[in-house]
Amino acid sequence: MIDYRAAVVSKAYRIVRGPDYNQVLYDLRERLESSQPIYEVALDDSRSWEYVRDNVYPPMARYMKRMKLDPVTGHGLVVVVFYGGLAHFVLGEDFVEVFREIEGLNETAFHFRVMRWVAG
Repeated sequence: MIDYRAAVVSKAYRIVRGPDYNQVLYDLRERLESSQPIYEVALDDSRSWEYVRDNVYPPMARYMKRMKLDPVTGHGLVVVVFYGGLAHFVLGEDFVEVFREIEGLNETAFHFRVMRWVAG
């Protein structure tokens, strides 16, 4: 099985030290005058893939639906993954791609899984 932590953090387009995260986020919001939705995820070595699959992705999909974003593609969301004392900024599309890759799902199969998540 793929090491999901390594797969997720390898997708980061920006990495900052955990203690610097709030200031970096504040600066980004000020500079960009953006309210782009951010979803924060904490990972550690004790969490199995099954835990993340069942307890991180479904609530994220429901959050995206509430924010009027497409939870199937992940487009428009930034996922900040806290792991190893660092904050990894990952595009929602890349975060979804890791899930699909690990679970071996094509777009259609993933779509149906997301529909179950957002339905309740």
